Amino acid sequence: MIKGHSWIAVGIFLSTFGFSNFTMAAEDSAAKMTGSGIELFERAHTFAGSILETPVFGTFEENPFGAKVEIRRNGKTLVLSLAQTQDRYAGDIVELQSSVDTEETKERVTHIEFMKIEKTGNAEGQMTLKIDGEPIQVKISGKSFDHGHFQSPHFESVLGGKKVEFDFTGEACFGYSANLGMMILGTYAHLSK
Repeated sequence: MIKGHSWIAVGIFLSTFGFSNFTMAAEDSAAKMTGSGIELFERAHTFAGSILETPVFGTFEENPFGAKVEIRRNGKTLVLSLAQTQDRYAGDIVELQSSVDTEETKERVTHIEFMKIEKTGNAEGQMTLKIDGEPIQVKISGKSFDHGHFQSPHFESVLGGKKVEFDFTGEACFGYSANLGMMILGTYAHLSK
């Protein structure tokens, strides 16, 4: 069930891809990512919907390799841009928060960094990320692994002592899996602060 501000993100998605795209053949239809406070529609390496009832819009680029998530919160757009810099693939979400009582502005930053991803079974993988310097393990398990892609993968991790998981009805190679994990879990971690 899509609630509240999620409709805004779905509207952006539909206007981007056109409503008629949803009537195409199954292989061209939008995939879904749903789980712990996660309600997203995905198509062509682009997703829109909500994470923790906050509207988000994300894109992944293969060339040049990188990703971006726009998060709409409290009338402001926050951005996570993932990119290769020197010897790491990482990005930050920076949010300025003003206190009404003290008129003080605080900066809230969430840093997301990719460490590694490896195949651990026939249709299973393990990814290690760092979120704010803390190593985070992400288990990926697909229904199968065909042509270098996890089919309908399930992502599972623990953030701040809480289990966070989501299912993706599409397919994802190692690179896209890593970016989905970073974009979604990084955004989730930031919104949970």
